[in-house]
Amino acid sequence: MAEIPCELNWPSKVYHYCKIGGCYSFSAIPAPELEAPRLLIFAMGRTRSTLLESLLNSTGYFEGRGEVFNPKRNIRPKYPTVFLEGYSSYVHRRYRRMFLCHIKLWHLTRGPSRQTPRELLQYCERTGWKIVYLYRENTLLQALSVQVRMESGVVHRHIGDGSTPPVRINVERLLTSYKIRRKWLLEEVEALEGIAHRCLTYERDLKDATRHQATADSILRDLGLASRPVQTTLIRSYPNPRDIILNYDEVEQALAKENLLDLLNEYS
Repeated sequence: MAEIPCELNWPSKVYHYCKIGGCYSFSAIPAPELEAPRLLIFAMGRTRSTLLESLLNSTGYFEGRGEVFNPKRNIRPKYPTVFLEGYSSYVHRRYRRMFLCHIKLWHLTRGPSRQTPRELLQYCERTGWKIVYLYRENTLLQALSVQVRMESGVVHRHIGDGSTPPVRINVERLLTSYKIRRKWLLEEVEALEGIAHRCLTYERDLKDATRHQATADSILRDLGLASRPVQTTLIRSYPNPRDIILNYDEVEQALAKENLLDLLNEYS
C-alpha cells in the first residue's frame, strides 16, 4: 500500500494506513458531478500558494485541503494519483464543494512515490482536473523567505499576529537554497511541458493585495464560475529584509560578490 518511515510512532502508522487505504478504496467509486473540475495548485514553498488557496476557499466554491502530500501529515502513498482520486471523491461527497489542493515538486521526488510529478500532472489533465502553476520570478527572495521561516519558526502570519522576530541568516545556506530553487524551477517547467495549465507569478498576481480579486476571478473564469468576493487574513511575514535580518550587511556583501544584489533590492 505505502511505505511508512520507521521513525513514526504507532498512532501515526495506524493513521497513515487508514487514510491511504480509505482513499484507495474511494478511488474506485466515481465522484458525483459538481459545477466544475477539481483544482490542483502546483507550486514551490514560499510562493504564496497558501494565500492563493485561502482566497479561493473564501469564494465558497472550494474545499481546500492544503499540501496533501506534505511529509508532516504522514501521507506518503506509492500511487499519488490513486490517492488523489479517492480523497477528492470523499471530499465531494462529504462537503459538496470542489476539491482543491496544492502539491510541491519534492513531495513526489523525495518519498516512496512510484509516479513522477509529470505523470501526476498528466493524469490530472487527462481526468479533467484544472492545474494552476504558481512560481516566483525572484527565486533569491524566495530562498530568503525559506531561511527566515526556518530561523524564526513563523510559517504564516495573519492579521493581528505579532511581527516576525529578527533573524540571523546563514549566507552559505541562503546561496545553496537559491541554487536548489533555480534547479526546481527548471524541473517544474519540464514537468508541465505540453500540459494545459494557468500560469501565475507571485510578483504579478499575488504580491499586491489589490490584484487578489482579479487573480481569483481569472481562475474562476477558467472553471466557468461566476465571480465572488475574496478575502484572506494572511499577510506578509515581514515588511522588508533590512528590517528583519540582523546581519543584513554581511548578506548584502556576500550577494554582491555573487552578482545577486539586484535581486535582493527588488523587495518592496
